[in-house]
Amino acid sequence: VCYVTDGDAGGKALRKSLLGRGVEPGRIFALPNGAAIEDLIEVDDYLVAFNAALDRLGHADRIAASDASSIPIKAAAVKWCKSRGIEAPSAVMVAEHMLSAPTRIKLTASGSEELASLHAGLTEAMGTR
Repeated sequence: VCYVTDGDAGGKALRKSLLGRGVEPGRIFALPNGAAIEDLIEVDDYLVAFNAALDRLGHADRIAASDASSIPIKAAAVKWCKSRGIEAPSAVMVAEHMLSAPTRIKLTASGSEELASLHAGLTEAMGTR
C-alpha cells in the first residue's frame, strides 16, 4: 500500500500521522508544496463540478473562473461561498460530479507532469515496473 497526500497543511499532518503509525517514508508521496489534488485539474473543469454541486445544494449562485483565480482552487471556491453566505459543497460532492460527468476532466500541464511523476514513484515503490 502507498499513500498520496496533498502538499498543504492537511497533507503534511496526514504524512506525520502515517509515519507515526509505522508507514515507511518511501510509501508516502505528496503533491507539490501547497497544492491539492483539485489544483491538478483545469480550473474551468473543476468549477463545472463545483457549480453542479452548488446546484445539488439548492444554490442558484455560480462561481466563474474570474472569481476563483487563486490556487488552491478549492480554497478560493470555498472563500467565494463564504463571501455570499452560502454553504460550500464538500470535496466528495464535487468529486462525485467529476466522476459522473459525461465529459472528460482535463488536467493542467503541470498536473499531468505531476501525476506522471507520482505514477513512476508509486510503481517503483509497489514493485510493479
